Amino acid sequence: MSGAIAVPLYSKHPVPQLEYVIQDSQSALLIAAEEFLGKITPSAHKLGVPVLPLARCGGGGSTSPAATEEGPLPSCSSWKDRGAMIIYTSGTTGRPKGVLSTHENVQAVTTGLVEKWEWKKEDVILHVLPLHHVHGVINKLLCPLWVGATCVMFPEFSAHTVWKRLLSSQAPRVNVFMAVPTIYAKLMEYYDEHFTQPQVQDFVRAFCQENIRLMVSGSAALPVPVLEKWKSITGHTLLERYGMTEIGMALSNPLHGVRVPGRSLQGCENPSCGVLCGGKVSPPSVLPKKNSTASCCSVSRQFIVNYLKDFLLWLWLFAQQLRQRHTHTLTSSLSAVFFFSLPTQGCCYLLYGILRITCL
Repeated sequence: MSGAIAVPLYSKHPVPQLEYVIQDSQSALLIAAEEFLGKITPSAHKLGVPVLPLARCGGGGSTSPAATEEGPLPSCSSWKDRGAMIIYTSGTTGRPKGVLSTHENVQAVTTGLVEKWEWKKEDVILHVLPLHHVHGVINKLLCPLWVGATCVMFPEFSAHTVWKRLLSSQAPRVNVFMAVPTIYAKLMEYYDEHFTQPQVQDFVRAFCQENIRLMVSGSAALPVPVLEKWKSITGHTLLERYGMTEIGMALSNPLHGVRVPGRSLQGCENPSCGVLCGGKVSPPSVLPKKNSTASCCSVSRQFIVNYLKDFLLWLWLFAQQLRQRHTHTLTSSLSAVFFFSLPTQGCCYLLYGILRITCL
């Protein structure tokens, strides 16, 4: 299967949605763990796709001869341009679209996040998200793997088990946690029900402040009351970031410094970027436009090549955005431009260049 493109599926999605992804992606093989064979095999047979069961490995891993063979890896000079993953959008604006990312896309977003969020091999992240979106597969899995850090994975989210693991001194001790706002809300509900004693609450706050270095929220808007209450519980101001399946993690509050609620862009610095204002390039700065909506233009060779089977749609969207907004000449060999709007609330950036924190 060397050179194949991975299309992650979510086991809890309804069968029709799974069938749509399998068929739309024109997958040639379906790999499923034993516990999911009963759900997915009939669909695979209906679509004419062979199924490869993935057997559970024991504590010692696979013992098959093929798994222990060693040899030189085949070289590929064009690996950067080859497809790596197809991740489907959530379908907010229509049917989910397959977003094709290359190995260069995946490497760029991984190395960008590793640098900006200062991943180290000593880090231990608790992983409770599914793997069919960028948040789960890139931010929480490939980043720690890239630096040799530890990833403690739970098969699904449970407020009880998450709190138990976050507050455990058992090795490996968790020091990084990332989740969506809904998960933080459920963790706070559990906290209110079970951690009612003042001494327990003091312990939770002290333990989190001492042992956890980073907590991140993304994939949806984080309500300010949730951010403020989480800070009162753990002492951590959640780091907000903005991303899309098509562009990866484009914007982020700073790892070090003041984090402004609801401003995933404010305070973010990137030496590879500049601000385009009136046709002139200048260092990143804050423009005096409050309580308004602005357009952010991000250009990067790390952005996706196109939507799967919808290249004409991609070109049309791209042309519409260029036609509606001020355009300028780009001489760099960049593969994509993305425009998106965001509330400025006191800051507006127009970014261009090679965004090391962006990709996909």
